[in-house]
Amino acid sequence: MNFKIDIGNIYTIKNLISELLIYFCLFTIISCSSDNPSEDVTEEIFWNKSDSPILIEGCYVIPVNTTLNVEAGTEIRFRSKLKKDDSYSEIKTGMLVVQGKIIAEGTQEDSIIFTKDESVTNWGAIVFEATADPNSLLKYCKIQYSSEVDDYEYTILGAITFMAYSKAKIENCNITKNDYGIQCNGYAAPVINECTISYNKTGIYSNRCHSLIINCLIYSNSDTGIYGYGSYATIVGCEIRDNVTGSGIFVEYNSFPEIINNTIKNNGYSGINCYEESSPNIVNNIIENNAEKGILSNYHCQPNIVNNLITGSSRGIHLANYSDPVIINNTIANNEYAYMSYNECSPYIINTIIWDNGSGFDIQDYYYDTMSNPVLLFSLIQDDSLHHSVVDGGGNIFGRDPMFLNNSLNFDLQSSSPCINSGFSDTTELPENDLNDNPRVSGACIDIGAFEYQGGR
Repeated sequence: MNFKIDIGNIYTIKNLISELLIYFCLFTIISCSSDNPSEDVTEEIFWNKSDSPILIEGCYVIPVNTTLNVEAGTEIRFRSKLKKDDSYSEIKTGMLVVQGKIIAEGTQEDSIIFTKDESVTNWGAIVFEATADPNSLLKYCKIQYSSEVDDYEYTILGAITFMAYSKAKIENCNITKNDYGIQCNGYAAPVINECTISYNKTGIYSNRCHSLIINCLIYSNSDTGIYGYGSYATIVGCEIRDNVTGSGIFVEYNSFPEIINNTIKNNGYSGINCYEESSPNIVNNIIENNAEKGILSNYHCQPNIVNNLITGSSRGIHLANYSDPVIINNTIANNEYAYMSYNECSPYIINTIIWDNGSGFDIQDYYYDTMSNPVLLFSLIQDDSLHHSVVDGGGNIFGRDPMFLNNSLNFDLQSSSPCINSGFSDTTELPENDLNDNPRVSGACIDIGAFEYQGGR
């Protein structure tokens, strides 16, 4: 799946969010030591490649109504390492704080580098304040060796950190070997496009904000690819893989992100982890070979799980503790368990293929003495009969081969598949296109599974 998302059209796939977040958000101007480079602050400041490396002692502030222009190929080194200031009166950590505007536009051949000086082991962060110009741009920049800053009353985690209500564009950047790659705080709304975010602790940390994360490669972070707390992020067209111990995407505490057209694979725990009343929109994703769970939904979560391929995990979909997602037109194949649930989880499963898994349904209500009764409609399952806790809603196909083109590599349907024209079309949650970006209905009736047959009917 090779989707390319146009930023200009991103809002056509994201629902307008009408519910306001009610939360105390950071709106603090950071106090910095006044050891900027020696030039007089004017409305336009220029850092040139010929002056590299530019050495920053302590914290450099770009004031309101001032623009810092950084030429392609410039290297900026921060000499001050992390240092605790118990009085909180000044920050003496190496930092760049944007209260005005920054245009740091490198090229593919000649990046701008933000890094530590050889005399220190790490530095702080690039921080965008609420006053920062939303047209600020970091493009073809490499940001490395940053560490979290704890010498202010609020901890700054990300190598690039967006304080509340701030905006900027981060494009084609390589953000690597930091504690956290990018941090986004309440109501901030950065656009993060075509970036590579790797070998950090967490790739992107989103705290109650509205980031657009588009066409990014997020891999080999030691914990989680993208973490969201009360987050409304939009995550589209990304490859999120090989994050070592955690999940590709982990959202919790009333998070409602859009997770669309991504490949999420080979993560150490789960592909997508939804926790504590979080209900993301999970549409048209390939979720494969994640170690424990393809999708986990736990504690009162109600995600929309629509048109996804979920394969190669210990558990394809795992529900727990009053989670009732909508599960429509998915292909769940080659997992140890296709579906597992316990403690009152009763979703509707519609137009879904459950095939070639070690086990179809595992519903463990005996342990909690509570019942889960998922309702299965117009789906194809690998067994000849249903688990005793599953309600047969009608239209199901039992024990028949769905006739994939290849049972482990290609889950498109052959022309003889019983899934063709066998789905339930009266659904309102479906996207216009299937997982191959073909029209979702291409015949008399919708097909079962994530892929719509496009041949002759």
